Amino acid sequence: TENTVTPVLPLLADRTLRSLWLMLRLWAIVFVANLAGTALAALIAVYARFATPAQLATFYAVAQPLSERTPLDILLQAIPAGFFLAAMVWMLAAAKGSHFWIILLMSYLIALGGFPHVVVGSTEVFLLMFSGQLAVWHGTFGIIAPALIGNLVGGTGLFALLAYGQVKEEI
Repeated sequence: TENTVTPVLPLLADRTLRSLWLMLRLWAIVFVANLAGTALAALIAVYARFATPAQLATFYAVAQPLSERTPLDILLQAIPAGFFLAAMVWMLAAAKGSHFWIILLMSYLIALGGFPHVVVGSTEVFLLMFSGQLAVWHGTFGIIAPALIGNLVGGTGLFALLAYGQVKEEI
């Protein structure tokens, strides 16, 4: 997921349709692969019975509040999550030996604020959809799509533009 910010910089340096296409193609591959992974994890949790009924009930209890948010709320609160993840990627490049602490801090900030992230949140959405507790339409367009847009605005729109300002002379 973190590799989706870096390709924006070459696009900003070479604003052509080809550069845009290459970036969008990479994003689509990464996004579909991430969702396939989270869907598979949710399928296994719901149908393969690796979790006890009590554990599964806890999964549902953790996931349920996400389904009660409005799409606008999810979109707006996903912006900081995108920004924090993009900032994490930026810091990791220079963090000699501090990777664990940076990842922990940024993940903690996202969790503390309850900021939705499209990939992490999709696991919760798929758990609820596969168990029949959430309609596919609402999960896809009421939660996943707004989280994706918010993460893109926060991570790509805000952070990549700031980062580009820093490195535009180098690229």
